[in-house]
Amino acid sequence: MIRHTLVVGFVIGAVGAVRADDAKTVVEKGLKVSGWDKDKSPCMTWKEKGKFSGGGMELAYTGDWAVQLPDKYRFVIKASFGGQDAEFKFTLNGDKAYESAFGMTQDVAGEKLTYTKNQLYAMRVQSLSPLLTDAAFKLTAVDGKDEDGKPTAGVRVDREGKPTVNLYFDKATGLLVLSDIKTVNEFDGWKECTDESHLSDWKDIGNGIKAFHKFKVLRDGKPLIESDMSDFKRPEKLDPKLFEKP
Repeated sequence: MIRHTLVVGFVIGAVGAVRADDAKTVVEKGLKVSGWDKDKSPCMTWKEKGKFSGGGMELAYTGDWAVQLPDKYRFVIKASFGGQDAEFKFTLNGDKAYESAFGMTQDVAGEKLTYTKNQLYAMRVQSLSPLLTDAAFKLTAVDGKDEDGKPTAGVRVDREGKPTVNLYFDKATGLLVLSDIKTVNEFDGWKECTDESHLSDWKDIGNGIKAFHKFKVLRDGKPLIESDMSDFKRPEKLDPKLFEKP
């Protein structure tokens, strides 16, 4: 009996190791075909034009984003709200976050702060490179899903104290085309939900680096964000003042 238990344990361990190796191979390919292995900068900026649907509202918006991984990001969104043009600013800087609109600024805390930090964590996972250099990330191969009728290879990403993120890579191109994460819905009493991020229209942005130019988020299967993205840049560093309180 003990011998049988040892054999079963060995087989399970071996299968787990193989699936981890498979997952690593998939991520390595995704990193290489995107060209993100050529650029080690933690900084990204881009512009967006899109539509937001949530909280009983539909808003067309334009936005400017700046991200400095692993723990800083900022966006400025312009939209027409109730017939009035408005500008919304949000900044996350480590363990502090701020939001500003209609001439008022307030600190962000509690569930919204946790939610925001997890959103940035998902961006970090989607950047791929840390998954191969930081041993705290645990990778496991999982079944893929069809995305736009095309098969994908799936990778589950776990890290202690963080929500699981599933990544799905187009089997033909190797590019990341879908990810999902368990999160909470700020428009529904912070109830648990699932966000799916769909990444498409990958294009060269220079120096052998690609970026996706269409981004769609479904929350529990319903549209939340649909955006066209442009003006991608990968600066070596960003002005620290960007991440100060607005």
